[in-house]
Amino acid sequence: MDTTALVIGFIMMLICIVPIMILNRSGAKAGKLYLKSLKDLAQKNETDIAEYDHWNDRAIGIDTEKNKIFFVRKSDFNEFSQQVNLDEIRKCRIIKTGVSDKDGKSGNVTKIELGLSSADNRKADTMVEFFNQEHGVLAYDDELQLAEKWNGIINGKINRD
Repeated sequence: MDTTALVIGFIMMLICIVPIMILNRSGAKAGKLYLKSLKDLAQKNETDIAEYDHWNDRAIGIDTEKNKIFFVRKSDFNEFSQQVNLDEIRKCRIIKTGVSDKDGKSGNVTKIELGLSSADNRKADTMVEFFNQEHGVLAYDDELQLAEKWNGIINGKINRD
């Protein structure tokens, strides 16, 4: 009887732990793939990624010496990437887009972006998307914190240089 309970307990523990281990490994693999994508993009532009973050299907990185940021978003069907030379940027700000409720108050956030305003007022702002409800993620979690982190990094580079 004690052996049966021990075996059942061990099996139940495995049922709980194995999925967590699998998810943890797939997250680490995804991080390496996004870092590789960022490094490949940076290498094409003769730069090097000094710091980066990845989340969901996106990654952002910066070359602090050449003052450039790189952004990659992957989906099942395509890959979108962009680079921005921070020497050409005047300011960076967080833009939260949402749907108002029936009282006109701020409702659900549907999009979180960094708006990079060009030093040349004739150029449109460059948008770096951290969260978009239309891309299948229904709620944001760490995206706002990451946007705030990168807003600080970018504004620090713009204001320091």
